[in-house]
This record gives sequence, C-alpha cells and structure tokens, in this order.
Amino acid sequence: FAIPELVEHGSTGILLDSPVSPPHLEAAIASLIGDTALYRVMRRNARALALSAHSWDRVGATMCDRIEERLRT
Repeated sequence: FAIPELVEHGSTGILLDSPVSPPHLEAAIASLIGDTALYRVMRRNARALALSAHSWDRVGATMCDRIEERLRT
C-alpha cells in the first residue's frame, strides 16, 4: 500500500482507499496499461520526487535537523 505522503494521486501514482477492493485495483492497473502517456508522466514525476525529496542526502539532513531540535529541548 502506498503512503499518501509519498504518492501524489494522479501525479506520481494512484492512491486507492484501504482496504483495496479487487475491482478498484484492477481499474487502477488497467488505467495505466491503457494509457501509456499517463504511465510515463507518473513514472517521470515519481522519479523526480524521489530524487529531490527522498534522496539519502535529504534524509540525512532531515535526521540531523530533528536530532539537533531534540538536543535543544
């Protein structure tokens, strides 16, 4: 299951309600199979988001910031 904070519905992926029903999952997969342009746009957007917001440099910087905040309190 995708975490809504990591997936932008319609831009970097498709979010489904939980619990996911098989017909909804099937429709989501079919929409990407049937629309290769949408698939390519989502793939490109997801990669760009992952590289910019979730790189190891970014994760490390965020962790350091949070540790420093805790040490100040």
